[in-house]
Amino acid sequence: MKKKTSVRKTDKAIINRTIPLWFVALLVLISSVPGVYAVLTVQNTTKTSMFGEIYTVTEALTVVTQGVDLIAGTKTAVGDSSASPVTLTAGGATVRTGITKGNYAYAVRVSIATVSANTKYNVTLYREQNEAWVYVDSLYVQQSASPSIGDKATLTWDTGASLSSSTFKVDIEQYT
Repeated sequence: MKKKTSVRKTDKAIINRTIPLWFVALLVLISSVPGVYAVLTVQNTTKTSMFGEIYTVTEALTVVTQGVDLIAGTKTAVGDSSASPVTLTAGGATVRTGITKGNYAYAVRVSIATVSANTKYNVTLYREQNEAWVYVDSLYVQQSASPSIGDKATLTWDTGASLSSSTFKVDIEQYT
């Protein structure tokens, strides 16, 4: 006489369970998000690593990646000229290239770590393509006449309609 077990029925029920399409899409999206690698080059620097992302952080600015996102609406450029940099503020300024709805965007948040009144920064994004760095675009920010530690801005670049790159690099240079 065979003894029936309810464990087998439970195992079978779990195996035959349908996986929701949204869950599969979420797993695909998570696995396709590009790695991010930011290099900030301005005078005295310190290298740090956080969650696999490499930053060379200046004494003047700190950088935190905001990652890659799909753009919901078209927006005009702000701070894309060296003649009119956006001032870092306590509330957080917005700096961006022209943004096209449906494209992907890469963003970082920069904030003041060392006060240096009226200092201007050129922030350039590159993407790795065929083992070479390809220029994406530059954005421009500056400290105010009376800056405070923690004044910040979010910088966003339109990176195109597809995620053809797995690695981005951000260079920050001081300019006059």
